[in-house]
Amino acid sequence: MGKWMTVDNKRNLIEQSYIKPDMTQTQLAEWARRAFCLRKAPARNTASDIIKNAAKIMEEEYGKGKRRKPLKVKAP
Repeated sequence: MGKWMTVDNKRNLIEQSYIKPDMTQTQLAEWARRAFCLRKAPARNTASDIIKNAAKIMEEEYGKGKRRKPLKVKAP
């Protein structure tokens, strides 16, 4: 079970909102919890923000899969 939504998860949520436009944001969040095996459903506001920023999230520059921001690794 994951804790966070990946970039691919967000893109799948956007696609689901286009496929089923009658789903509410709360229903989309619950769908995401089941589909991506998340510990708990994302907040309704999170689903809203993802859908609102769909154009940006769907762009290739947004990220390629798991993480949007690269990890900052400090080597000794």
